[in-house]
Amino acid sequence: MNFLKIFCDSFIDNWDRPAITSYTQRLTLTYGGLGARIERVDRLLEMLNVPLGTHVAVVGNNSIDWITNYMAVMLYGAVVVTTQVTYNDEDLLEMLAAADVEILFIDPELMPKYTDWSDVPSLRLVISQDTQTVLTCRSDAYVNPQFILDSVDQNFVNMFPSGFMPSDVAVPDVRPDTPAAIFFTAGTLGPSRPVVLTNDNMEGNVIYGMKAALFPRGSRTLTSSSVGNVWGTIFNVVVPLASGAHVTVFNDYYSPLSLVAALRRVRPRRVIMSPRQLREVYQVVKDRYESSTVYRLVKLLPFNHRLIDAGMRHAFDRATGGHCSEVVIGSTNVDRRLKARLHRVGIRFTVSYGMVECGGLVCYTPEGDFNPDTVGHPIGSVVKCRLRPIEIPGLPDEAGVLEIRGMTMMKGYYNDPEATRESFTQDGWYSTRDLATINSAGEVSVIGRLDTIISRPGGTIVPERLEATLISTGGVRQAMIVDRDGLTTAIIVPDESIIGDGMETAVRDIIDHVNGMIPRFAHIDDIEISTTPLDVTLKGTIARYKYL
Repeated sequence: MNFLKIFCDSFIDNWDRPAITSYTQRLTLTYGGLGARIERVDRLLEMLNVPLGTHVAVVGNNSIDWITNYMAVMLYGAVVVTTQVTYNDEDLLEMLAAADVEILFIDPELMPKYTDWSDVPSLRLVISQDTQTVLTCRSDAYVNPQFILDSVDQNFVNMFPSGFMPSDVAVPDVRPDTPAAIFFTAGTLGPSRPVVLTNDNMEGNVIYGMKAALFPRGSRTLTSSSVGNVWGTIFNVVVPLASGAHVTVFNDYYSPLSLVAALRRVRPRRVIMSPRQLREVYQVVKDRYESSTVYRLVKLLPFNHRLIDAGMRHAFDRATGGHCSEVVIGSTNVDRRLKARLHRVGIRFTVSYGMVECGGLVCYTPEGDFNPDTVGHPIGSVVKCRLRPIEIPGLPDEAGVLEIRGMTMMKGYYNDPEATRESFTQDGWYSTRDLATINSAGEVSVIGRLDTIISRPGGTIVPERLEATLISTGGVRQAMIVDRDGLTTAIIVPDESIIGDGMETAVRDIIDHVNGMIPRFAHIDDIEISTTPLDVTLKGTIARYKYL
């Protein structure tokens, strides 16, 4: 099957339906309008004589232009490379160089950061995200590219004198095993690696998303996360557009209040959030609800717990637009107490599990069947999971290292055959190096990372769980648990509520409180306080390798 034809069918079948809206600009494009914009970019690539398979990067903030360029490069048959803009200049340049990017679409406001592109020897051409200006040309292969750029609109009119019509939608014929995209790993335990996903890898995620009706035709969704990472790109853009859904690009300044306002206005059917976003949205809703007259009256009633929970559930439902079937948390790093509160109140959510090497999704179970103690089932017939037995004191006997295989599994890390070979078992399974269990129903529970656990007499510390507990207590913006010469040490970044003269005392009080909740072997022995935020990865987790 030609993977790209999925989008031909979607654009033709939904031609007059809304496809994409800019939240701040209040601009909406139909599928036909978006298709015309995509075709214009493809005309540009063709006029520049860009060969199929060329590595073309799209880097920028959430916008209609970003989505247009990403979809255009993919549907042209080039290899589309992307990453978030949260990295510093040096890291981003290293990523572009590692992926052998030849052409770059980038937000013009990011350009002043880059005065010298010599660190990316493969780069030939840099074009503004709005495709109006050539920002840099470093190759004789492109003669007067600005003239070509200025000629695109007239070329488009000449090719489609009656306007761009459904019958004009076309894509090249691509083989399933040819590279389609390069995403970068999060970089939690080491520098980010470029992951090559083929057309059939991409197709596996898209087909699953369509069959599972994650974004039914005509439904609304909101890009609450960055479209530069694999999750945001595949499940906030690619799958919805393949399904005929209406995508609203959340490109406002982020705050919990602004996100709640966007959710209420857009009224999405399904929304993907990070654990931090969910926690912040829940807190906004909780504060508003507990300050209401209704809440104060209900508090006066005896045996009021069910009524309070029902009120909170109704308040959360209204805050997310009243049409949200579920919130999908795209991370396993969710505080267990928050999950328990959400489940008790009856808020519809599900925790999924994924990775770049699988194009995003590995495990997911819809809200109606979701077990909050797990991350769901391996997705349909697309992915299979198994455990490699391992004996670690303090972990469940049934725990093992999670290994996966399936249609969406990458063919390898770009230009790194050794790392690729080391990541797969001899019989072809990919080792995630995540510690997990699989119950009798086939549901996966992720315990932590094999590479981060800390062994102590009496048991094993799973840093991710302890970090989530610290953050959930309040007063902690970031937390990282490390082993410093045999001492279990917490690197703490306080939040604004405790920064000041009594900050160190407040942090120690938090540590004492958490130590009182956990077994003695897991106690935090020492503290390192930082008022500077710790560097984070593409998915928002701490880049641990920088602090070990």
